[in-house]
Amino acid sequence: MDCGTAVVVENIISSLLETLSEELVSPMLLEFASKEKLHNHFNNWQTILLKIQAVLEDAEDRQFTERLVKIWLNELKDLAYDLEDVLDDFSTVALRQKSKEESQTIIGKIRNYMYSFFDQFTFKYSLAAQIKEITARMQKVVKQKDELGLIERIGGSRNRGQRRIASTSLVNKSLVFGRESDKDFIINKRLFGEEESCEGGVRVIPIVGMGGLGKTTLAQLVYNDDRVKTFFKLRAWVCVSEEFDIVRVMKTLLESLTSMASDKNDLNELQVEVKKKLSKNRFLIVLDDVWNENYNDWMALRSPFEAGSPESKIIVTTRNQQVASMMGTVSAHDLKEMSYDHCLSLFAQHALGSTNFDNHPNLKVVGEAIVKRCKGLPLAVKTLAGLLRCKTGYHECEDILNSKIWDLPEKNCDILPALRLSYYYLPSHLKQCFAYCSLFPKDYEFQKDEVVHLWIAEGFIHQPKGRKEVEDLGSEYFHDLLSRSFFQQSCVSKSCYMMHDLINDLAQYVAGEVCFRLEDKINSNGQYNVSERVRHSSFIRQKYDVFRKFEPFYKTKCLRTFLALPVFVPDLEVECYLTNKVFQDLLAKLGCLRVLSLTGYCISELPDCIGDLSHLRYLNLSRTKIRYLPESLCALCNLQTLDLSHCKELTTLPQGMGNLISLHYLNIVRTDNMTEMPLHIGKLINLKKLSKFIVAKGNGRRITELKGLSHLQGQLSLFDLQNVPEIRDVRVANLKEKRGLDDLVMKWSSAPNNIQSEVDEFEVLDMLEPHQNLKKLSIFFYEGSKFPSWIGNPSFVNMVYLNLCDCSNITSLPSLGRLPLLKDLHIERMCGVSLVDSEFYGATPYSDKLFPSLETLTFGEMSEWEKWFQPLEFEATEKIFPYLHELVLQSCPKLVGDLPKLLTSLIKLSIFECPLLTAPNLSLPSLRELNLEQCDERFLTRFKDLTALTRLKIENISNLSCLPQDFTCLVSLEVLEVQDCGELRSLWQESAGFKNLSCLKRLAVMKCPQLLQLIDEDEELPSSLEYIEIEDCSNLVKLPNGMQKLRTLKDLSIKWCPKLLSFPSESFPSLLKNLVILECASLQSLPKGLVHNGSSSITRCHLEHLEILGCRSLRFFPADELPAALKHLEIWDCNWLDSIPERLLPNGRSLEFIRIGNCKNLRALPHCLSTFEHLTELHVNQCSSLEYFPESGLPIHNLRTLLISDCENIKSLPNRMHDLTTLQHLTVFGCPCIETFPEGGFPPNLLSLTILGCKQLKLHFAMWHLHKLTFLKNLIVGDFDRDMVSFPEDFTIPPNLVHLQIQNLPKLKSISEGLLDLISLEALDVRNCDNLQCLPEKGLPITLGVLQIRKCPLLEEECRNEKGAYWPIISNLPRVRINYVDIL
Repeated sequence: MDCGTAVVVENIISSLLETLSEELVSPMLLEFASKEKLHNHFNNWQTILLKIQAVLEDAEDRQFTERLVKIWLNELKDLAYDLEDVLDDFSTVALRQKSKEESQTIIGKIRNYMYSFFDQFTFKYSLAAQIKEITARMQKVVKQKDELGLIERIGGSRNRGQRRIASTSLVNKSLVFGRESDKDFIINKRLFGEEESCEGGVRVIPIVGMGGLGKTTLAQLVYNDDRVKTFFKLRAWVCVSEEFDIVRVMKTLLESLTSMASDKNDLNELQVEVKKKLSKNRFLIVLDDVWNENYNDWMALRSPFEAGSPESKIIVTTRNQQVASMMGTVSAHDLKEMSYDHCLSLFAQHALGSTNFDNHPNLKVVGEAIVKRCKGLPLAVKTLAGLLRCKTGYHECEDILNSKIWDLPEKNCDILPALRLSYYYLPSHLKQCFAYCSLFPKDYEFQKDEVVHLWIAEGFIHQPKGRKEVEDLGSEYFHDLLSRSFFQQSCVSKSCYMMHDLINDLAQYVAGEVCFRLEDKINSNGQYNVSERVRHSSFIRQKYDVFRKFEPFYKTKCLRTFLALPVFVPDLEVECYLTNKVFQDLLAKLGCLRVLSLTGYCISELPDCIGDLSHLRYLNLSRTKIRYLPESLCALCNLQTLDLSHCKELTTLPQGMGNLISLHYLNIVRTDNMTEMPLHIGKLINLKKLSKFIVAKGNGRRITELKGLSHLQGQLSLFDLQNVPEIRDVRVANLKEKRGLDDLVMKWSSAPNNIQSEVDEFEVLDMLEPHQNLKKLSIFFYEGSKFPSWIGNPSFVNMVYLNLCDCSNITSLPSLGRLPLLKDLHIERMCGVSLVDSEFYGATPYSDKLFPSLETLTFGEMSEWEKWFQPLEFEATEKIFPYLHELVLQSCPKLVGDLPKLLTSLIKLSIFECPLLTAPNLSLPSLRELNLEQCDERFLTRFKDLTALTRLKIENISNLSCLPQDFTCLVSLEVLEVQDCGELRSLWQESAGFKNLSCLKRLAVMKCPQLLQLIDEDEELPSSLEYIEIEDCSNLVKLPNGMQKLRTLKDLSIKWCPKLLSFPSESFPSLLKNLVILECASLQSLPKGLVHNGSSSITRCHLEHLEILGCRSLRFFPADELPAALKHLEIWDCNWLDSIPERLLPNGRSLEFIRIGNCKNLRALPHCLSTFEHLTELHVNQCSSLEYFPESGLPIHNLRTLLISDCENIKSLPNRMHDLTTLQHLTVFGCPCIETFPEGGFPPNLLSLTILGCKQLKLHFAMWHLHKLTFLKNLIVGDFDRDMVSFPEDFTIPPNLVHLQIQNLPKLKSISEGLLDLISLEALDVRNCDNLQCLPEKGLPITLGVLQIRKCPLLEEECRNEKGAYWPIISNLPRVRINYVDIL
């Protein structure tokens, strides 16, 4: 065990012993000890723990040289975990007893005592046995302590940190890469730029980042820049380091400023001298590597600096954001990872003495892999490169690549010490939280709340003293680790976080045997190396998880964490299946579990044994197919988190949910089939999250259950509020006192002909007034005739979101204009509202601005709304909607008249299905996006001053014949879309056009059947165009002239224009990259310039993607060559095509993809096909006249995929198939004339092979020689060897096959024992085998995850649920599917 591992053991044991000491004196356990007469035992244990803690430091020092001490520490760690489990057992019993006593009557208590006498006797016997065992082990540990001579250390803990070399100001600029922009930013913006506001004094510029990122190097670059040297009269560099010594810092600073040694050691004298030296001078001081977070220390240190010139600066480098916040007067420069290219140059420089691999090409691939592993961390790059200095062997580089950071020689490797130092200086309460995160794989993105709930469940965060909640403390822990660069924000989602790969390595290193990721413990033989000492585990959820994967867990009987990852599963994630044996057998053996997450699995039920997991704190079944939960779950009195979110098939919760007295989080979001709450949920007085409550009339389910849930936080949705039987119930629920609720949804029933509420809904809603902390409010299907006054009351100062929907009896909207922070307002389907007037704005004589913060306003499906007025006194001012960015009006068929004026901040306006709206002129100077659909064509003429507009979409404007004249002046327009305008004949009026649209990049015209031409013949399209899309314009006969001048055009798509005859006669735009021509039935020729006559101009054409689909009048290809840059070619539904001329493709060396389909007269493919060196994919579909492939065969260099389907006359596959060594995917489907396969067999490196519908195939299956395809993973075969009765024959299929599908074998009777030779088989799919009846007698492969049977009636009967003969064989599979229905 090295020094680092020792520190880890210390932290784990120290934390455990502290926790045990606290638990032994907890009120609940003390009360339990008093009842059970255990005080003496507890006192004895407490004394022993104190003795052990006293010598722990000595033991940790001596374990490096004394093996017995190391063994003693490991046994102590196991004992501490086991003792914690025993104490938890005691606490659980005490909690259950207390809960029963509080809920029983006197008669019930007597009856319970009589019935439970035997259980009490059994418990006391078990209790005595546990105490005896633990006491004996503790006494043994103490005895061994004495035998080992462990002693108590006096004088405090020693410093185990490794002494590091102090940094200096010197830097070799030739060895620094990729920090030039950071250096210039700090110099130009921070040292010389405009100052950010601060309270005065010297400016402090923090540079923050994780260890090894290059903060010191960046500071050195700045410090030594010539501009900096010239500007600052005095410069000084001080390496502060971990141990903050203000005297040392001041002395170093004085010596740096004076260039003289100092013999002063008095702080006052040193500071006076420093102050005198700095007085009125312009100085730059670098304080490198600062760790100290003590504000008073910083205040004492900085006092001499105030004497300098106001232009003086201090640069601070630190790993800790909190240090940066404390010291900095400007925002910290957050140093990011270095780019891959710069890292590669840095690696080559240090490993090879050059900035590239030109002289060592054999090391380029492995060198690049090493650099990728470093994930932008310069220290890691430099260190690993240094290990390879002068070692140019490939295998030496490969050894470095595959090594863990803790396996590298520490004397030559600075990575681990640098990272470990950050861990060493973590507060003790953060160390186990960080180590626990080793359960997350690299690149795993996690959410804060997800991690905090896990920490709480594991007992890492204890209930703090005072009013602070444990969740708040957990959030502080998380943000502390974030500020210290152990976590970093995800680049993909701001709500997610991740760890740098090397920080992840550090977490694994410090966690040791306590945590393990299942995927990391597989040895070279495919077996799992799992220690019995493991307490926390995680594994990556796969599509099919078979029992073999979980066999290692049988060794981990003290396991506390069984965590399927990822915890958060997006809705579109692939469905995953888990073997039932995990529930039936394994779970019952994991009695110490505290965390169980099975999120994302398609499981429909839990076993009753779940109630035996008495330690369980966290149960995550989110996004499963669970239908119900067993009543035994309600025995889990320690359960804190129950996540059932997105369980869309869940119908009910257990009726005993009220017994889960420790439950804090019940997440039932998106449980749409759950129609009622369990009884007496109001007993769960510790609940902090209850995502929804369904109101019922019966006792135990009334809204009064909310009365005692005073700790609720976050979102609460109230459903079926029509079931409130009396107004008193709402008053009892008392939402106003629930300060933690910030998102409230109130919903009455939407069912038609619903029985009316027994109480006035206005009174219900009035009494549902929440606390003023509310941020979001949504109200649905409210049937009252008006809203209560609290809605819109400006006292709701935190309200940012409001949604009022389907309130059919409301005739007047509430006054909302004075809500100070409201940003997002949605009003939809309020069919009783005909007028929006001053009442909506809530104006008073004292109003300054109305809707002062509103950014988005949506009115939707307002069927009776006719007028929209605004207060007269505000009409000519900008005090209404001053910050409105987006306005949406949708389906308001009766709305006429004005829109609000002076929407000077409006950026996006969308008006859909408002046919009567004809507002006066609208001036919208900030508008950037305008969407108009089903509006009066006259409304388009009302817009003025659209100079900022960048995107315009016009759809389904019925009488629009051309765009308004004013639209030709949209000088900033970048995107113009016109769609479904049935009367549009031309885009512009005569003499109008695109001449002012100089910024237009995308033009799309779709579903305009009367459109004859885009513009007049003498007009031209804007030269700025990059994308043109014309679709479903049935009368369009020609395209505009001058298209060759569109020098920036990249994409041209013409679809479903049946009257288009030809393209313009001019040459084609040379920079066009993508051309799609689809279903242009009259088109007779391709664009001029698409092909070339062999001149040099062909090299100037940039076309890369060409699709010609359904152009039935196109009789021939031009006689010239396609562009040399062409990569993707598709030709489909061209019945005229009988061959592809060789002359067309001499430059096909760039082609990567070719698809030819439904060309019924095509008789041959070009012989030059074999010369296409870059071709990776070739599809030939429905070419019924094609009989043979070219004799020259196919290109052998890069072809990856070959698909041949429905070519009913093709006689054979291409020649020399075995030479296609790069081919990975081969599909042959519906080619009935193929009788045999080419000599030499199939390509040797195939990953997938499909042979179907080749009914004349006479070659016996064994002669396919598939066993030679050692890389084959997926095999789909059928319609061959139709007399076969057993499949597979011995040694005819490669053993590494993962997916096997067989079909259409009419005489097949059995799946043979040869199936068991497939040691990696995960999926077996059998279809259309009428006589198939037998599976292998010895069972199925242990790796099999799914069995699918379709239209095999005899076998289906044998596999029926619990009745079929094969049920015992298949019942442990994760998934069994018969005729598209899951039976498992």
